[in-house]
Amino acid sequence: MINFPEIYYQRNTRQIMLLVLLACIPGISVQFYYFGYGTFLQILVSIVTALISESIVLIIRKKKIKNTITDNSVIVTAMLLAISVPPFLPWYLNVIGTCFSVIIAKQLYGGLGQNLFNPAMIGYVFLLISYPIPMTNFIIPYDNFLNSPSLMKTISIIFCKNENYNKNFLGLHLLNNNITQATPLNKFKTDIHFKNKYTYDKDKKFLFMSGNNFFNKNFSWQWINIAFFLGGVFLLWMKVICWRIPLFFLLMLTITSSLGWLYYEVHFASPLIHLFSGATMLGAFFIATDPVTVPTTKRGRIIFGILTGFLVWIIRSCGGYPDAVAFSILLSNSTVPLLDYYTRPKVYGYDKE
Repeated sequence: MINFPEIYYQRNTRQIMLLVLLACIPGISVQFYYFGYGTFLQILVSIVTALISESIVLIIRKKKIKNTITDNSVIVTAMLLAISVPPFLPWYLNVIGTCFSVIIAKQLYGGLGQNLFNPAMIGYVFLLISYPIPMTNFIIPYDNFLNSPSLMKTISIIFCKNENYNKNFLGLHLLNNNITQATPLNKFKTDIHFKNKYTYDKDKKFLFMSGNNFFNKNFSWQWINIAFFLGGVFLLWMKVICWRIPLFFLLMLTITSSLGWLYYEVHFASPLIHLFSGATMLGAFFIATDPVTVPTTKRGRIIFGILTGFLVWIIRSCGGYPDAVAFSILLSNSTVPLLDYYTRPKVYGYDKE
Protein backbone atom coordinates (compact mmCIF):
# COMPACT_ATOMS: atom_id res chain seq x y z
CA MET A 1 0.00 0.00 0.00
CA ILE A 2 1.34 3.45 -0.92
CA ASN A 3 1.28 6.09 1.80
CA PHE A 4 -0.57 9.35 1.20
CA PRO A 5 2.57 11.55 1.11
CA GLU A 6 3.95 9.44 -1.74
CA ILE A 7 0.75 9.96 -3.71
CA TYR A 8 0.45 13.70 -3.20
CA TYR A 9 4.09 14.71 -3.53
CA GLN A 10 6.67 14.02 -6.21
CA ARG A 11 9.21 13.10 -3.51
CA ASN A 12 8.98 9.93 -1.47
CA THR A 13 8.30 9.87 2.26
CA ARG A 14 11.96 9.58 3.22
CA GLN A 15 12.93 12.68 1.23
CA ILE A 16 10.02 14.72 2.60
CA MET A 17 10.83 13.85 6.20
CA LEU A 18 14.50 14.63 5.65
CA LEU A 19 13.61 18.10 4.38
CA VAL A 20 11.39 18.66 7.43
CA LEU A 21 14.30 17.70 9.69
CA LEU A 22 16.57 20.13 7.87
CA ALA A 23 13.98 22.90 8.20
CA CYS A 24 13.94 22.40 11.97
CA ILE A 25 17.66 23.23 12.28
CA PRO A 26 17.26 27.04 12.59
CA GLY A 27 14.67 26.72 15.33
CA ILE A 28 16.63 24.09 17.22
CA SER A 29 19.78 26.20 16.97
CA VAL A 30 18.04 29.22 18.51
CA GLN A 31 16.57 27.04 21.27
CA PHE A 32 20.06 25.76 22.03
CA TYR A 33 21.37 29.32 22.09
CA TYR A 34 18.88 30.34 24.75
CA PHE A 35 18.23 27.12 26.71
CA GLY A 36 21.49 25.20 26.43
CA TYR A 37 22.21 21.50 26.10
CA GLY A 38 18.80 20.42 27.38
CA THR A 39 17.33 20.87 23.92
CA PHE A 40 19.76 18.42 22.32
CA LEU A 41 19.41 15.90 25.15
CA GLN A 42 15.62 15.90 24.86
CA ILE A 43 15.93 15.31 21.11
CA LEU A 44 18.38 12.46 21.65
CA VAL A 45 16.21 10.74 24.26
CA SER A 46 13.09 11.12 22.14
CA ILE A 47 14.66 9.80 18.93
CA VAL A 48 16.21 6.76 20.62
CA THR A 49 12.92 5.98 22.37
CA ALA A 50 10.93 6.39 19.16
CA LEU A 51 13.18 4.06 17.17
CA ILE A 52 13.10 1.38 19.85
CA SER A 53 9.35 1.58 20.48
CA GLU A 54 8.46 1.51 16.79
CA SER A 55 10.81 -1.41 16.19
CA ILE A 56 9.16 -3.40 18.98
CA VAL A 57 5.69 -2.73 17.60
CA LEU A 58 6.78 -3.68 14.08
CA ILE A 59 8.21 -6.94 15.37
CA ILE A 60 4.92 -7.70 17.11
CA ARG A 61 3.01 -6.83 13.93
CA LYS A 62 5.45 -8.94 11.89
CA LYS A 63 6.34 -6.02 9.64
CA LYS A 64 9.68 -5.22 8.04
CA ILE A 65 11.55 -2.91 10.38
CA LYS A 66 14.05 -1.49 7.90
CA ASN A 67 11.50 -0.15 5.41
CA THR A 68 9.51 1.64 8.09
CA ILE A 69 12.35 2.99 10.20
CA THR A 70 14.28 4.39 7.25
CA ASP A 71 11.40 6.58 6.04
CA ASN A 72 12.38 9.08 8.79
CA SER A 73 8.75 9.63 9.85
CA VAL A 74 9.29 8.37 13.39
CA ILE A 75 12.33 10.63 13.74
CA VAL A 76 10.25 13.64 12.71
CA THR A 77 7.61 12.72 15.29
CA ALA A 78 10.26 12.42 17.99
CA MET A 79 11.90 15.68 16.92
CA LEU A 80 8.67 17.69 17.01
CA LEU A 81 7.79 16.34 20.44
CA ALA A 82 11.28 16.95 21.84
CA ILE A 83 11.44 20.59 20.77
CA SER A 84 7.98 21.21 22.22
CA VAL A 85 8.74 20.05 25.77
CA PRO A 86 10.76 22.03 28.36
CA PRO A 87 14.55 21.59 27.97
CA PHE A 88 14.95 20.23 31.52
CA LEU A 89 12.03 17.83 31.45
CA PRO A 90 12.92 14.58 33.30
CA TRP A 91 14.00 11.93 30.84
CA TYR A 92 11.35 9.39 31.82
CA LEU A 93 8.54 11.82 30.97
CA ASN A 94 10.06 12.29 27.54
CA VAL A 95 10.16 8.51 27.15
CA ILE A 96 6.53 8.17 28.21
CA GLY A 97 5.37 10.90 25.83
CA THR A 98 7.36 9.52 22.90
CA CYS A 99 6.09 5.98 23.46
CA PHE A 100 2.54 7.29 23.60
CA SER A 101 3.05 9.20 20.35
CA VAL A 102 4.59 6.31 18.44
CA ILE A 103 2.64 3.35 19.82
CA ILE A 104 -0.80 4.75 20.61
CA ALA A 105 -1.15 7.67 18.20
CA LYS A 106 0.64 6.13 15.22
CA GLN A 107 1.15 2.37 15.18
CA LEU A 108 -2.19 1.35 16.72
CA TYR A 109 -3.88 3.16 13.84
CA GLY A 110 -1.85 1.14 11.33
CA GLY A 111 1.30 3.24 10.96
CA LEU A 112 2.20 6.18 8.75
CA GLY A 113 -0.67 7.31 6.56
CA GLN A 114 -3.36 5.77 8.77
CA ASN A 115 -3.29 7.92 11.89
CA LEU A 116 -6.13 10.40 12.41
CA PHE A 117 -4.28 12.77 14.74
CA ASN A 118 -0.80 14.25 14.73
CA PRO A 119 1.27 11.79 16.81
CA ALA A 120 3.68 14.36 18.26
CA MET A 121 0.85 16.57 19.53
CA ILE A 122 -0.99 13.59 20.99
CA GLY A 123 2.09 12.79 23.05
CA TYR A 124 2.55 16.43 24.03
CA VAL A 125 -1.05 16.86 25.17
CA PHE A 126 -0.89 13.56 27.07
CA LEU A 127 2.16 14.82 29.00
CA LEU A 128 0.67 18.29 29.54
CA ILE A 129 -2.53 16.89 31.05
CA SER A 130 -0.82 14.15 33.05
CA TYR A 131 2.21 16.12 34.28
CA PRO A 132 1.29 19.83 34.14
CA ILE A 133 3.96 21.13 36.56
CA PRO A 134 7.12 19.75 34.89
CA MET A 135 5.62 20.45 31.46
CA THR A 136 5.40 24.17 32.25
CA ASN A 137 8.80 24.56 33.95
CA PHE A 138 10.60 26.62 31.34
CA ILE A 139 13.66 28.47 32.58
CA ILE A 140 14.16 32.14 31.97
CA PRO A 141 16.37 32.18 28.86
CA TYR A 142 20.07 32.82 29.21
CA ASP A 143 21.77 35.66 27.41
CA ASN A 144 23.60 33.13 25.25
CA PHE A 145 24.74 29.55 25.28
CA LEU A 146 28.01 30.44 27.10
CA ASN A 147 26.00 31.29 30.22
CA SER A 148 23.84 28.18 30.11
CA PRO A 149 24.49 25.17 32.39
CA SER A 150 27.32 22.86 31.45
CA LEU A 151 26.62 19.60 29.68
CA MET A 152 27.30 17.54 32.82
CA LYS A 153 25.06 19.77 34.93
CA THR A 154 22.28 19.48 32.37
CA ILE A 155 22.66 15.68 32.27
CA SER A 156 22.46 15.50 36.06
CA ILE A 157 19.20 17.49 36.07
CA ILE A 158 17.46 15.61 33.28
CA PHE A 159 18.56 12.13 34.33
CA CYS A 160 18.41 12.55 38.12
CA LYS A 161 15.99 10.62 40.29
CA ASN A 162 12.49 11.95 40.65
CA GLU A 163 12.85 12.89 44.31
CA ASN A 164 15.89 15.04 43.52
CA TYR A 165 14.41 16.76 40.49
CA ASN A 166 12.94 19.79 42.25
CA LYS A 167 16.05 20.28 44.38
CA ASN A 168 18.43 20.11 41.44
CA PHE A 169 16.19 22.24 39.26
CA LEU A 170 15.97 24.90 41.97
CA GLY A 171 19.70 24.70 42.53
CA LEU A 172 20.30 25.35 38.83
CA HIS A 173 18.23 28.50 38.96
CA LEU A 174 19.88 29.75 42.13
CA LEU A 175 23.27 29.10 40.57
CA ASN A 176 22.38 31.11 37.48
CA ASN A 177 20.27 33.71 39.29
CA ASN A 178 17.17 32.59 37.38
CA ILE A 179 13.68 31.39 38.21
CA THR A 180 11.24 29.25 36.28
CA GLN A 181 8.70 30.71 33.92
CA ALA A 182 6.35 29.48 31.24
CA THR A 183 6.06 31.25 27.92
CA PRO A 184 5.04 34.94 27.72
CA LEU A 185 1.53 33.70 27.02
CA ASN A 186 1.36 32.20 30.50
CA LYS A 187 2.78 35.40 32.00
CA PHE A 188 0.07 37.36 30.24
CA LYS A 189 -2.64 35.07 31.59
CA THR A 190 -1.46 35.08 35.19
CA ASP A 191 -0.63 38.80 35.39
CA ILE A 192 -3.16 40.50 33.14
CA HIS A 193 -6.16 38.23 33.45
CA PHE A 194 -6.02 38.55 37.22
CA LYS A 195 -6.06 42.35 36.73
CA ASN A 196 -2.80 43.03 38.52
CA LYS A 197 -2.53 46.70 37.55
CA TYR A 198 1.00 47.13 38.85
CA THR A 199 2.29 44.16 36.88
CA TYR A 200 0.46 45.37 33.79
CA ASP A 201 2.05 48.82 33.95
CA LYS A 202 5.48 47.37 34.66
CA ASP A 203 5.37 44.74 31.94
CA LYS A 204 3.38 46.57 29.27
CA LYS A 205 6.53 47.40 27.35
CA PHE A 206 7.55 43.74 27.45
CA LEU A 207 4.15 42.30 26.68
CA PHE A 208 3.43 44.42 23.67
CA MET A 209 7.04 44.53 22.49
CA SER A 210 6.72 47.92 20.86
CA GLY A 211 9.47 49.82 19.10
CA ASN A 212 13.03 48.55 18.92
CA ASN A 213 12.61 46.36 22.01
CA PHE A 214 10.77 43.77 19.95
CA PHE A 215 14.02 42.47 18.51
CA ASN A 216 15.90 42.54 21.80
CA LYS A 217 17.89 39.34 22.20
CA ASN A 218 16.24 38.64 25.56
CA PHE A 219 12.96 37.95 23.79
CA SER A 220 13.88 34.35 23.18
CA TRP A 221 10.43 33.16 22.14
CA GLN A 222 10.24 35.75 19.39
CA TRP A 223 13.57 34.66 17.93
CA ILE A 224 12.56 31.01 18.22
CA ASN A 225 9.37 31.70 16.30
CA ILE A 226 11.25 33.72 13.68
CA ALA A 227 13.65 30.80 13.22
CA PHE A 228 10.82 28.32 12.72
CA PHE A 229 9.16 30.78 10.35
CA LEU A 230 12.32 30.75 8.21
CA GLY A 231 12.28 26.96 8.32
CA GLY A 232 8.66 27.02 7.20
CA VAL A 233 9.52 29.31 4.30
CA PHE A 234 12.15 26.78 3.28
CA LEU A 235 9.51 24.03 3.26
CA LEU A 236 7.23 26.20 1.14
CA TRP A 237 10.08 26.96 -1.26
CA MET A 238 10.82 23.23 -1.58
CA LYS A 239 7.07 22.59 -2.07
CA VAL A 240 6.99 20.16 0.83
CA ILE A 241 3.96 21.70 2.55
CA CYS A 242 0.77 23.36 1.31
CA TRP A 243 0.82 27.17 1.64
CA ARG A 244 -2.91 27.42 2.33
CA ILE A 245 -2.81 26.03 5.85
CA PRO A 246 -0.08 28.25 7.38
CA LEU A 247 -1.32 31.33 5.49
CA PHE A 248 -4.91 31.12 6.68
CA PHE A 249 -3.84 29.85 10.11
CA LEU A 250 -1.70 32.96 10.71
CA LEU A 251 -4.16 35.28 8.94
CA MET A 252 -7.06 34.15 11.12
CA LEU A 253 -4.95 34.37 14.27
CA THR A 254 -3.86 37.90 13.32
CA ILE A 255 -7.40 39.08 12.60
CA THR A 256 -8.99 37.67 15.75
CA SER A 257 -6.16 38.79 18.04
CA SER A 258 -6.18 42.28 16.50
CA LEU A 259 -9.92 42.66 17.03
CA GLY A 260 -9.67 41.41 20.60
CA TRP A 261 -6.71 43.63 21.43
CA LEU A 262 -8.33 46.74 19.91
CA TYR A 263 -11.51 46.02 21.81
CA TYR A 264 -9.91 45.46 25.26
CA GLU A 265 -6.12 45.45 25.32
CA VAL A 266 -5.87 44.76 29.06
CA HIS A 267 -7.64 41.43 28.70
CA PHE A 268 -6.52 40.28 25.23
CA ALA A 269 -2.94 39.86 24.07
CA SER A 270 -1.65 41.79 21.08
CA PRO A 271 -1.19 40.16 17.65
CA LEU A 272 2.61 40.24 18.08
CA ILE A 273 2.37 38.17 21.24
CA HIS A 274 0.13 35.61 19.55
CA LEU A 275 2.28 35.37 16.42
CA PHE A 276 5.70 35.30 18.06
CA SER A 277 5.13 33.48 21.35
CA GLY A 278 4.72 29.85 22.23
CA ALA A 279 4.54 27.35 19.38
CA THR A 280 2.77 29.51 16.80
CA MET A 281 5.22 29.21 13.90
CA LEU A 282 6.17 25.64 14.77
CA GLY A 283 2.49 24.72 14.70
CA ALA A 284 1.63 26.67 11.57
CA PHE A 285 4.42 25.31 9.36
CA PHE A 286 5.54 22.00 10.85
CA ILE A 287 2.57 20.45 12.68
CA ALA A 288 -0.66 21.73 11.15
CA THR A 289 0.67 20.89 7.68
CA ASP A 290 1.13 17.17 8.36
CA PRO A 291 -0.14 15.69 5.06
CA VAL A 292 -1.69 12.66 6.75
CA THR A 293 -3.92 14.52 9.20
CA VAL A 294 -5.15 17.44 7.06
CA PRO A 295 -7.87 17.63 4.37
CA THR A 296 -6.99 16.54 0.88
CA THR A 297 -8.96 19.28 -0.91
CA LYS A 298 -7.87 22.90 -1.41
CA ARG A 299 -11.02 24.37 0.12
CA GLY A 300 -10.78 21.92 2.97
CA ARG A 301 -7.25 23.05 3.78
CA ILE A 302 -8.29 26.69 3.78
CA ILE A 303 -11.11 25.95 6.21
CA PHE A 304 -8.73 23.80 8.28
CA GLY A 305 -6.25 26.68 8.58
CA ILE A 306 -8.98 29.17 9.50
CA LEU A 307 -10.45 26.84 12.10
CA THR A 308 -7.07 26.13 13.67
CA GLY A 309 -6.13 29.81 13.87
CA PHE A 310 -9.45 30.69 15.47
CA LEU A 311 -9.17 27.87 18.01
CA VAL A 312 -5.65 28.98 18.96
CA TRP A 313 -6.89 32.48 19.72
CA ILE A 314 -10.05 31.45 21.58
CA ILE A 315 -8.27 28.89 23.77
CA ARG A 316 -5.38 31.24 24.54
CA SER A 317 -7.77 34.07 25.37
CA CYS A 318 -10.53 32.24 27.21
CA GLY A 319 -9.19 28.79 28.04
CA GLY A 320 -7.23 27.47 30.98
CA TYR A 321 -4.01 26.69 29.09
CA PRO A 322 -1.56 29.45 28.11
CA ASP A 323 -0.76 27.95 24.72
CA ALA A 324 -3.28 26.23 22.52
CA VAL A 325 -1.52 25.11 19.35
CA ALA A 326 -1.53 21.40 20.21
CA PHE A 327 -5.17 21.35 21.31
CA SER A 328 -6.29 23.40 18.31
CA ILE A 329 -4.55 21.18 15.79
CA LEU A 330 -5.92 18.00 17.36
CA LEU A 331 -9.46 19.43 17.40
CA SER A 332 -9.07 20.46 13.77
CA ASN A 333 -7.74 16.97 12.92
CA SER A 334 -11.06 15.56 14.14
CA THR A 335 -12.94 17.60 11.52
CA VAL A 336 -10.88 16.38 8.56
CA PRO A 337 -13.30 13.60 7.44
CA LEU A 338 -16.16 16.11 7.53
CA LEU A 339 -14.18 18.72 5.60
CA ASP A 340 -13.15 16.19 2.98
CA TYR A 341 -16.75 15.09 2.56
CA TYR A 342 -18.24 18.55 2.09
CA THR A 343 -15.44 20.08 0.03
CA ARG A 344 -15.16 17.35 -2.59
CA PRO A 345 -14.82 18.81 -6.08
CA LYS A 346 -17.62 18.08 -8.52
CA VAL A 347 -16.90 15.31 -10.98
CA TYR A 348 -17.66 16.26 -14.57
CA GLY A 349 -20.45 14.20 -16.10
CA TYR A 350 -22.13 13.15 -12.83
CA ASP A 351 -25.30 14.50 -11.20
CA LYS A 352 -25.14 16.22 -7.80
CA GLU A 353 -26.59 13.10 -6.19
